[in-house]
Amino acid sequence: MDNTKTCLFEILPFHLQYKIISLLPRKDLLTLASTNSYFLEIASNPVFWNDITLVIDSSRIKKNGLESFEGFCRRLPEKITNINWLIDHRITGEACRDCSPWNVLSELPQLTRMSLEFFNLRFKRTANDEAVFQVCQMVRSAAHLGHLRINLRDASRSYTSELSQILQCCNPLTSLQIRGNNNAHGERNAIEPDLTRHAKSLETLDIHMSPSTVDLCRNLTSLRLFSCTADCFARISKLSNLERLSIDFSYHWITGEDWFTFLEHCLENGVDLKYLRISQRGVNVDLSDIHVASLSETFPNLRQLEIEGFQDITGRSFSFIQQLTSLEFLEIQDCNGVTNGEELKNLLFRESALKEVKLIRNWNIKTVPSHRSAISVKVIN
Repeated sequence: MDNTKTCLFEILPFHLQYKIISLLPRKDLLTLASTNSYFLEIASNPVFWNDITLVIDSSRIKKNGLESFEGFCRRLPEKITNINWLIDHRITGEACRDCSPWNVLSELPQLTRMSLEFFNLRFKRTANDEAVFQVCQMVRSAAHLGHLRINLRDASRSYTSELSQILQCCNPLTSLQIRGNNNAHGERNAIEPDLTRHAKSLETLDIHMSPSTVDLCRNLTSLRLFSCTADCFARISKLSNLERLSIDFSYHWITGEDWFTFLEHCLENGVDLKYLRISQRGVNVDLSDIHVASLSETFPNLRQLEIEGFQDITGRSFSFIQQLTSLEFLEIQDCNGVTNGEELKNLLFRESALKEVKLIRNWNIKTVPSHRSAISVKVIN
């Protein structure tokens, strides 16, 4: 066989070659790269590797062997910049000692994103100290790690100590997401991470808790809190760079006075929100039409407003929302006091920046109200 013959694939235009190769699974892409120098060069292009997920799954590793996974990792191109690591925490410390796939991170110096999954669904036991140590080593090795996501949603117990260790090992982060309320064994708000180490660098924070150190994160532009306490709510008003805020008040009582104090301090500190979402489930937070009325003075540049679960908010609020002249998107959900009346009609026919309105599961609004053609209105029951 004449090895000098040109492969028909090589005759295709480069953009078609890249299009075809982009459809290959990552495992097949590695196989292609080992074929010859031509395909090695193409398959090593970072465009194929900059958004991949590597899953360390105990059941698959047991079947296929840790060595095969580590071999896969070590064959990856050097210039990878965005890998989401999903760490199945059921891997035992003994397995970590036998073969540590995450040691490969030392060969991926440009790693910027990481995701840790704490499952522990089958075994309700304390996490193995050696496994936690290996995870800490992993995040410490990632010198350029800026985005860390930790999922505790399906955790069957508290991971307070492990989370604290991991955050202490990280270099200063720009984005931190901790999902799941970690309520195992009734430990509501068991986690309150110390954000001091990351305070100067954090720009995006999304956590299911109310950290008392949130006001130290003065560079935050985006904040999402679940089960926000009144004390934490007051601290948010000190974040002058904040542009996006999402707060869920579930399980905590917030009074009208707390709300007005928050808005007053936001005005004093120059907080200029572009996006605001407020929601509550479980308890009756004392927010009504008069509190909606005060939004326009505090956040004149607000473009997106979402309100969920406030029974004391009625159709009167629509007349106050009209005062938000920059508002482009409005969502009202599970506010059963809201009605399809003159206030809503005036809002939807008035010339404004408003482009889209969503009315979701509000008992008194069953059909799409009349509106001017420039606005998209959706009613979901």
